[in-house]
Amino acid sequence: IGGAMAVAQRIGGDPSVVDTAVGHQVADAARDAFAASMGRSLLVAAGFALLTLALALGVVFVEDLFAQHLVHKTVLSVLSWMVFGALLFGRWRFGWRGKRAVRWTLLAMLLLLLAFFGSKFVLEVILQRGT
Repeated sequence: IGGAMAVAQRIGGDPSVVDTAVGHQVADAARDAFAASMGRSLLVAAGFALLTLALALGVVFVEDLFAQHLVHKTVLSVLSWMVFGALLFGRWRFGWRGKRAVRWTLLAMLLLLLAFFGSKFVLEVILQRGT
């Protein structure tokens, strides 16, 4: 910024115009970065809300958790919900961004994937039950 202001003074221009233009560019870049960051945060928050709704509906409509072999799915889904909740809290309270936020997001997604796709694995391999 200082070099551009010196050039403006040498050629008889107003250095405040250069300073204002550069300031607007910096402000625009900061606003764009903040909007992108909030967009990702809102996406995680929307997913958290939908997972909360799914777990609540599961509590309402599942008749017998043990008879339907849903315990491991429920436990893994609740753990994922807790990880997503911790991520959102950490983002709000401690400003978690970047690698830390990605790791928490991937952990929560891994738990959900294991809950969804790992049902057959859990039933047949870990619990050694035939389906």
